[in-house]
Amino acid sequence: MPHKPTEEQTAIIHWQGRKLVVNAFAGTGKTSTLVSYAMACPESRMLYLAYNRAIRDEAERRFPFNVECKTSHQLAFARFGRHYQKRLVPGLFVTDVARKLNTRYWALARVAMTGLNQFIGSADATPGRQHLPDKDEMKGVAPDEALRAVRTLWQAMSDPDGTFPVTHDTYLKLFQLSGPDLSRRWDTILFDEAQDANPVTSALVLGQRCRIVLVGDRYQQIYRFRGADDALSHPSLAGADRLWMTQSFRFGPAVAAMANLLLKRAGESREVSGCGGDDEVLTMQEMRERMKHGKFGGHRAVLNRTVAGVIGTALMAAMAGRKVYWVGGIEGYRTEALEDLYWFQMDMPARMHSDRLRRDYRNFDEYRHIAR
Repeated sequence: MPHKPTEEQTAIIHWQGRKLVVNAFAGTGKTSTLVSYAMACPESRMLYLAYNRAIRDEAERRFPFNVECKTSHQLAFARFGRHYQKRLVPGLFVTDVARKLNTRYWALARVAMTGLNQFIGSADATPGRQHLPDKDEMKGVAPDEALRAVRTLWQAMSDPDGTFPVTHDTYLKLFQLSGPDLSRRWDTILFDEAQDANPVTSALVLGQRCRIVLVGDRYQQIYRFRGADDALSHPSLAGADRLWMTQSFRFGPAVAAMANLLLKRAGESREVSGCGGDDEVLTMQEMRERMKHGKFGGHRAVLNRTVAGVIGTALMAAMAGRKVYWVGGIEGYRTEALEDLYWFQMDMPARMHSDRLRRDYRNFDEYRHIAR
């Protein structure tokens, strides 16, 4: 930790108990605090559970020897994922589902795929009606027909001898359903970014008998569209110890003042303190004007809520003559998929990176019809 621990951080570092929930505002040094906590308990075997590989890799460089850093999928792969390795895909396509169900009833295929993904991300043991979309999103598909389709897909997907594509979330679900006892290997689980945990991961962690430390910030939840339900507020944690981290070293008083206005509107009674030096808050229009007139010198970090926003900001900066760095690399934004869709629409297949769209759809009109 580069500075003397704050009183809030010290309370966490010296905490002793069974379950702890740490509500940490942005930039309050939660990872540094967890590192100090681990160093204060060198005899304790700890598992740091990271949301993604990038966070895991960074954690491995910082945590002491008594901590193993893994993602939930990494845990599950050793037990289940390796058996499905040849069938792994980044995600299902609606055409995969339609082929398995032997139908061109696209509404059924879309509803069934949604239901399957909802089940896989849930803590439930079997697919049920609760995993189907809301009534107005069923597109006229009968619930019984949709549920039969979901169960058919899950049976095909989970069959180790099958051929249906398998996503990474599939083997994580199978791992959770197997009821693994992580306490046989670790004394403490450090669960980072817990606000973005989905029910299947929450069930995996909160069902363990070892000590559990959950850290996160419900105001930084960005994966609700993927089923995140905020493990920090899970009913099983009603009796857990709770500590707060409110002193942020990421920004100064101006950003903190704006953040507190938003936090107050969200019903939060605590305030974040900006301890990161001088700063300022700009509107997008003000930022554009500064770029336009060359008054936006130095390094600047711009956060966008959507991928489209990131691409738009990068284009704006590039046209203003600024050099742009993409956090995680531009490859992570999958711009080639957008390019393929454009060339597919223009009927210029020679310029496409992949022939997937041409294989799955007769033409762009059919793709657009299904996408609706």
